[in-house]
Amino acid sequence: SDLGRGTAGCLLFFASMNDGVGTIGYPANLPGVVCVGGTNMCDQRMDFSGTIPANSCNYDNRLDYVSLTGGSNYGTGLGVVAPGINIPTTDISGSDGYSDINTVEGWKTPDANYVLNFDGTSSATPQAAAVMALILSINPELNYAAATTILETNCDKVGGYSYTTYLPNGAWNNEMGFGRINAYSSVLTALNSIHITGQDFFCTGSTAYHVPNLTNLPVTWSVSGSTASLSCVSCNQTTLTRISTAPVTLTATYDIPCISGATVSKVVYVGSAPVTVTTAQGGCNFGYQSW
Repeated sequence: SDLGRGTAGCLLFFASMNDGVGTIGYPANLPGVVCVGGTNMCDQRMDFSGTIPANSCNYDNRLDYVSLTGGSNYGTGLGVVAPGINIPTTDISGSDGYSDINTVEGWKTPDANYVLNFDGTSSATPQAAAVMALILSINPELNYAAATTILETNCDKVGGYSYTTYLPNGAWNNEMGFGRINAYSSVLTALNSIHITGQDFFCTGSTAYHVPNLTNLPVTWSVSGSTASLSCVSCNQTTLTRISTAPVTLTATYDIPCISGATVSKVVYVGSAPVTVTTAQGGCNFGYQSW
């Protein structure tokens, strides 16, 4: 997992398991794995133990046909939670599908190509992985730690639980982890993680600037002032060429479905270099700053 995506690290998700106990199962308990628990229809930890009345928070439609016990495993190592009861999903086509095993597993749906009541942490986990896919579609250059931080810090603290344990990625609860996943908030944070890569200044000639390849969507570049020109306007990488000396603001604008007009900017010193308290010798002519 450490070497995947050009050493940025693969994102691995596993279900916490469905025994309803305070210990998450293997392999969700391995280092470098995002452990996903399941929630019921009231944003609480999924729990099938005891008698469950119809239309209650934990009422799975399979209970119309079979008796179910268990719940979402929880405890140390739990990362996030996602809905885990009555989740529609595709099924094996035709009569080989689970939707035809009505008396054994309780799956029942009018169309054998779909299951309308898939449940358990196995149904919650792909939803969390899908949010991670959205995060990486916005900024594929995020490494494992940065991408996981975005997922976990944007979770909603739902269910009426006390999130009183504080971990590096925020408030945490023993039964809910960092909370229920929030796709929209995660995408916005991923958007804000994008930065223009390139030199802060250049003295002569040209230099290249880059933003992550946003799922192959072109980026529109613009530059303020008249001291530098752009090699291209609609591209993921552009080049600034010096015309004269003065700072410019380089801006990348990109349109992502449901989020349009997002921008990121960078000040570039053209033909000069900023002098700071840490660079007493600076400038394109190697001049010295007097203090």
